[in-house]
Amino acid sequence: MTRQSRKKDSTPSGKGKGEGKKPAPAAQAAASSEAPRSLAPHHLRLFAIMVDYLLAVVLLKIFEQTIMPAQWDLAMWDQGHDIHGDGNPWAWGAGLFTLLFLKDSLGGTSPGKLIAGLKVVRSEQPDQPPPFKRVVLRNLSLLVAPVDAVLVFIDPYFRRLGDRLAGTVVVVPADLSPPTRRMFILLILFLASLLATFLLARRNLFRTSAYQLAEQALLQSEAVRLVVGAPVEPGSDPDIQWPPEDLGEAATVKLQAEGPLGEVDVLVELRKIPGQKAWEVYEVRVEQKQEEEKPTDRQGAGSRPLEQKDAPSSR
Repeated sequence: MTRQSRKKDSTPSGKGKGEGKKPAPAAQAAASSEAPRSLAPHHLRLFAIMVDYLLAVVLLKIFEQTIMPAQWDLAMWDQGHDIHGDGNPWAWGAGLFTLLFLKDSLGGTSPGKLIAGLKVVRSEQPDQPPPFKRVVLRNLSLLVAPVDAVLVFIDPYFRRLGDRLAGTVVVVPADLSPPTRRMFILLILFLASLLATFLLARRNLFRTSAYQLAEQALLQSEAVRLVVGAPVEPGSDPDIQWPPEDLGEAATVKLQAEGPLGEVDVLVELRKIPGQKAWEVYEVRVEQKQEEEKPTDRQGAGSRPLEQKDAPSSR
């Protein structure tokens, strides 16, 4: 006996919009339909909401990286934001809830439900997805997620509070695509979001005032030219470290210097100029390998160490 037939004589207790006096829930209607459906199990619904949440976070992060202005490290100081944080938390919260409220608006499904093989349908017409207004009403109950979590387990049709208010139920459609295809879609989404985040993060690193000043200090450093020769070219894989103990008041930019005599790693330490929205170069330090620490014939035994504190410059 199927789950639907065991509950065939019972009806949902909620009286949400569109259910009418005697609602015909999807579980009952599907039992007599030519295309049978089954109620969505708990583990698939949990999987779907997790995918939707993670995808919403990734989309917001990509959007934030896309709209970052040039020299955003200085702009964050000017706006009073922590340079280690993710911008305005209120904007993040509003964007996240907006994306979650709009989920399931495309034919009763969301990216998470599409991958999990689920669909939201009207309880009185299980072959029809809910209209947009009922989708938004259904997702409003995410504000009281603990209540939703309890109701899903005690409701005979696995409905949460939003389902009761909107007159909907989550089912496994009969025309379900193969699991391999759905997992392939999940893999594509994951790889695409990972690639977009990586490319945007690199783009924004090159646009920081800290990197631009560090690159200028690298090209002007005598210690760097002494090791790699001239002309000096910066490498293509820089990195910026923001020491958390300095609360955005300092930065260490790691660069690769390339020249006719080889290449070497260079650390440029920056400090924020007190009372100004600008960096200054505190130190330019050449990192050499263990076997290269002794002076060579080219350097001479009496030459100064390959370390330099340039005169403070700012941007």
